[in-house]
Amino acid sequence: MAELDSRADIDKNNVLISFEDTRMRWVPRSKRVKGIHLYLGDKDRMAGAYYITFGTAKRILELITLNKLSLPIDGFHEYLLKNNQLDYYWCQPTIAWQGSHNGKFLSGISVKNKTAFSQLLWKLKYFYKKNILYNLR
Repeated sequence: MAELDSRADIDKNNVLISFEDTRMRWVPRSKRVKGIHLYLGDKDRMAGAYYITFGTAKRILELITLNKLSLPIDGFHEYLLKNNQLDYYWCQPTIAWQGSHNGKFLSGISVKNKTAFSQLLWKLKYFYKKNILYNLR
């Protein structure tokens, strides 16, 4: 939060900060800067753990009031991002992970049951992408 407050390049009325890595998207190591935790993202990372300012929340509510909301909230964030109506920042390192994706608990909206094998596959894929793929970029 201190970094957000200190960054003059971030419009505080147009910012969403994603703290999660459920979609397995991280800032490549080659783009990371020591002491910097917020990086402009080009894709959404879902809506499991994010921060928006009061000004951003107000803007989003105004847009929903005018246009109605026909998408899940993370889909709406993606829509705003793709239409340059929202600055989407990724926190690096991430600090949250949706438990319904890794099998820690069952999703209230998904009909798929996570087996021990699917949990293992998820963890292997996660390890590979985070520790090998993104660290080599």
